[in-house]
Amino acid sequence: MACVTLTQDLSCSSPVRDYLDRHLTDLGPYQDAWPDQCAPHPEIGDISDGYDPDTAARCGLAMEWAIGFDLAQAVPYRSELDGFSADGGDRAAALVSAAGFQPPNRADPVSSTWTNWQRRYRPSDLPERDALRLVTACWNLTKVITLLHDPEHAEPGGVLTAPHVWQMVYTPIEETPWLSSLWSAYRRFGRAQLDALGLPVDVAVKLIDRYAVADLILGSTLVDIKCTIEPEPKLREWLLQTLAYALLTGHRPITRVGVYLVRQARLVTWRVADLLPGLDLEQARHEFTAIVTERAPA
Repeated sequence: MACVTLTQDLSCSSPVRDYLDRHLTDLGPYQDAWPDQCAPHPEIGDISDGYDPDTAARCGLAMEWAIGFDLAQAVPYRSELDGFSADGGDRAAALVSAAGFQPPNRADPVSSTWTNWQRRYRPSDLPERDALRLVTACWNLTKVITLLHDPEHAEPGGVLTAPHVWQMVYTPIEETPWLSSLWSAYRRFGRAQLDALGLPVDVAVKLIDRYAVADLILGSTLVDIKCTIEPEPKLREWLLQTLAYALLTGHRPITRVGVYLVRQARLVTWRVADLLPGLDLEQARHEFTAIVTERAPA
């Protein structure tokens, strides 16, 4: 099978894509409104940084994790952090600490089990220089995180248990000034928009193992984090992706889907019922999940 993840299934002719295409509403009015909705926030500066694709992808991944950590009520990304095993978990603990989580007993060493640490503060509440510590920690691990997106590398005993692999993919630096404007835009404008969606907050929600992971669910809204300079051509692609995620969350019905545009500091959401008119959404969840089950890796 050529298509092995949800996003790949949606990019090719597949039963998954065909189901959504059949039921998706006419996007004409949405396309008309989209240029204004995805325009940069009027109070942020030039976003055309000219980064090469690899650096741009790393910026997006670092921001995705930093935002996820800042919004999370409990330590997120646990399955990925479990893969940081070559040093016994010290790097994972350092990242979780930078995200504002601390051991229940503050006398515990940093190397103690971090999965039960509790939120002490939100990094976005700190002064700018201190707040950037989380972003820098996420940037330093972007190459490792990319490896962990391959399940073979994330499993116990995977390649990241080898110290020499860390030497190749992990070269930490102290500061990431090229991310400061993106993080500042999130702190000033993005955070309030996302907080307004309500509780509970779930980060990196695994919908189908090795097939579909949603970035955020806040209240009854599912949000994907996007970090592109030119979002205007992406509307249909992103609607299909977020709707597919929404139909796979049977345990927690989703009423709205949306995207948070990191470079534009914009949150845009849409009602699922408006995008899939005439559908019984509960039945659609069952139908779509059945189709996906046939496509997803065993």
